[in-house]
Amino acid sequence: DTLWHVAGYFYSTYKTIGSIEKVACVEKGCDVKAEVTVPDDGEPSLRLEENKRHSHAPDWHRRRELLFIDRCKRRAVTGQQTVNEIYREEASKEPEVAGKISAARVKQAMVAAKRTHKNKMDYILEEGQDNEDEGLDENESAASQSECLLSQEDGGMVYHDGSGHFYKELAVEKSIRLLKCLDCAVQAKMALTPANAPIVLLDSSAQHCHMADLNRLSHSSNANPEPKKPRPRLGPKSVKCQLSDEEERDSDVDAQADQRYTDYVTLEDEEDNFDQEVTILQTNFTSVVYK
Repeated sequence: DTLWHVAGYFYSTYKTIGSIEKVACVEKGCDVKAEVTVPDDGEPSLRLEENKRHSHAPDWHRRRELLFIDRCKRRAVTGQQTVNEIYREEASKEPEVAGKISAARVKQAMVAAKRTHKNKMDYILEEGQDNEDEGLDENESAASQSECLLSQEDGGMVYHDGSGHFYKELAVEKSIRLLKCLDCAVQAKMALTPANAPIVLLDSSAQHCHMADLNRLSHSSNANPEPKKPRPRLGPKSVKCQLSDEEERDSDVDAQADQRYTDYVTLEDEEDNFDQEVTILQTNFTSVVYK
């Protein structure tokens, strides 16, 4: 997934048609959209829709915030720690950046990232457990009815088994929803219907390594289980800006955007050392290359 950066404005891809990516500004309340042409050879280029202006000023500092969120998301996908543990560790490394972003927003992005990578998660679905007609094996018993909740801690969807253990969704196989405990490695399953279908452990001998916590219900609320689409990851793509004819005639806009930047972002090179040498190349616009 990619997030494009041009002159302090950030765009996420919402649709791809051949070599053209449809992108939209990531800022809430801004309806600016654009097209990014991605040729097989050469530099990608971005062109805004006609008669569109951003409803906010460019903000170069947003880049550090987006890199922070991206690190949290990647750790959430590949690591074994809980969302809260990962966030606390990353926030302790960059308290200034973390203080500018809502913790709930970062955690929600982490939960969404894990959901989109669910096919890479390590889970085991034994034969006979994905029976499309029955949903669950007849000889299995459940502790009680489950409930789908929206966590007020991180904004993610969680499933409560009725006894104080909470789960997140790993994947959906036919009529079965595969789950993993929020606080340990225990995995479970539940039928897609009814909505309050009981939650049953995949391994009947598995045990949670923590106490049940019914107090957690106070931090959750009933919710629609339909997940929200996460924003794309920041990726190593570049883009250059092309001014529309109308924008070139607009002196106010040109005065504000007299210097256009192309930001070449490679996460692996930057995540540990953000403030590194910057090489400035003078062309028709200013190109900033982060090494």
